[in-house]
Amino acid sequence: MEPSIFEEQVLSFTDEIRKILDGCLVGELRFEQDAYLPEEYRIAFKGKKQLHVASVDVPVAELHVRYALTVNSTGNHLAVRNSSFKLVYSRGKAQSPVLRYDFDRETRNKPSSHLHFHSESVPISLLLASAGQYKQAFEQQNIHFPLGNERFRLCLEDVVEFLIGELHFTAQPGWEQAIARTRADYLRKQTETVIRKNLDLAREIMAEEAE
Repeated sequence: MEPSIFEEQVLSFTDEIRKILDGCLVGELRFEQDAYLPEEYRIAFKGKKQLHVASVDVPVAELHVRYALTVNSTGNHLAVRNSSFKLVYSRGKAQSPVLRYDFDRETRNKPSSHLHFHSESVPISLLLASAGQYKQAFEQQNIHFPLGNERFRLCLEDVVEFLIGELHFTAQPGWEQAIARTRADYLRKQTETVIRKNLDLAREIMAEEAE
């Protein structure tokens, strides 16, 4: 992939993220480039989206989004190296993490896609203590709750739907249609990648369907 094509695909990707966040959630969005290594085809960016609820005039939380992008194994397509979606309670200068969805395709000692939840569960503490994991019992925010793998993982659209549907942050009109379109595109790309990496299986299935 030529560097200019890589830059074009990165701009297209970041523009899509902006559209998802601004098209679905009410609140100011701030973006900034985090790192750029053009010779290695690596770039990272992060954004903060303020979140509102209907009963309060000021933002009550923020969604922190970060992506690190590169090219895939063929060198022909853009790929997400790692990503993070973090919900933060925010009132004035006070900020407290609530939960964080992480993905890291290069990890070896934890699930590539996982959730950290910043809360305490007494039953989980008792279970961990029973297993002799006393430190983890009192630091449950470090537990990795698996969320699929490199291909079948949670996407930003899932997080947006959770924020609106379950936590009731203020949504933009037509948000359901907006994420339905981009989620369908995301799933199509993931499906294409799975097929490319499993061509023999794809041929077998097609042959069975043709019988």
